[in-house]
Amino acid sequence: ARRFFGADAGRPAQVAARRRAYHIVELETALAQPGSGALTRLILQGRRLRVRLSRKFARFQDRGASKLRRIRNARMSRFSWFTSWRRQVPDLYAFEQGLGPILDSLAPDVVHAHDLPALGVAVRHRRRAALIGKAPKVIFDAIEDWDGLPYYSHINPRYLAAMQKYEAEYVGEVDAVITVSRTVADAMRHRRRKLPIPVEVMS
Repeated sequence: ARRFFGADAGRPAQVAARRRAYHIVELETALAQPGSGALTRLILQGRRLRVRLSRKFARFQDRGASKLRRIRNARMSRFSWFTSWRRQVPDLYAFEQGLGPILDSLAPDVVHAHDLPALGVAVRHRRRAALIGKAPKVIFDAIEDWDGLPYYSHINPRYLAAMQKYEAEYVGEVDAVITVSRTVADAMRHRRRKLPIPVEVMS
């Protein structure tokens, strides 16, 4: 369904609109970063234009793609090919909607990202803060190893592959990592070589 009707095919209108809005904000933040080359800026501008134009197809997508998307998801959930967290897990932007403005208003010195879904919120706040000359520290609290979760409900190979891409996109910008066991720490270090050495915090 996504191939024929676009990235938001069959997705509830509110979720689709939120995905597009926050993707645009993220692209505009990247465009505002100093030192970007002309080719990089051109690519980012092209992506922003594509996301903006996709709004015009939202109603058509809602009407025509729901059934096709359900069939496709039932089959594709068994595979991890060509995943993207923005397509498979766009609800992660709900955390941005709820917490991003609060972080910006508080302007903290340190942001504690509790579990992987909060990581993007913390890093995106840090990027925005950098535009006004601030550099808050980001601590990633890895309460579990997302690469080793068992399959159940919506937790399937495709979902977990998308979450791994989410982790890879943001984890390189954290200042420190805390986690719950040596097993999780070793797994994360094996997967992300540039990750700061995790500190174990046992309860």
